[in-house]
Amino acid sequence: MLYNIVRMYRDGRVKRKVMKKGLTLAQAQAHCNDPKTRKEGVWFDGYEDQKFQIVRFYRDGNVNRRVIKKGLTLEQAQAHCNDPKTRKEGVWFDGWEDM
Repeated sequence: MLYNIVRMYRDGRVKRKVMKKGLTLAQAQAHCNDPKTRKEGVWFDGYEDQKFQIVRFYRDGNVNRRVIKKGLTLEQAQAHCNDPKTRKEGVWFDGWEDM
């Protein structure tokens, strides 16, 4: 499983922001335990599961791509795309990307 570092602001006026993507749990926890990743009473960095979406890519050029599924873990996205039913040779194939 992969994790994102997300900066969250306490007053709610500033939208949360993804600071880093694709970290291991140990890397995410080490980042968030660093005192430099927070400003007391203003903002702090936390971590969350990185989510992926399945995108269908078409080879003919009429339709470039279409999102099929959202909110998957990397393992779920890989399993989906490794299934032979997720491609039609020469017509389309499914791939994943982070959200």
